[in-house]
Amino acid sequence: MTKLGRFTIDPNPAIAGQPAKVTYTGTQGEVVWHVPGQKPRTVKVPPKTFEVDPVPHGDVLIVSDKTNDEGTEFFPIDETE
Repeated sequence: MTKLGRFTIDPNPAIAGQPAKVTYTGTQGEVVWHVPGQKPRTVKVPPKTFEVDPVPHGDVLIVSDKTNDEGTEFFPIDETE
């Protein structure tokens, strides 16, 4: 698991079609995740850890607490299965 900013993801990189655990260490009450071209999903926090199951196919999983550039992170998606 790699620590980048307000978010961590396990496994890193996330694997398309498999579950991934996202942990948020910020103070906002909700976060949003999506893959470009797909509908964003909003998750209430706490709890600070939630699953993306399954990780959608795409190049990158974007998670954000909508505060500023530091509150948005991009995690690569491994498309090999």
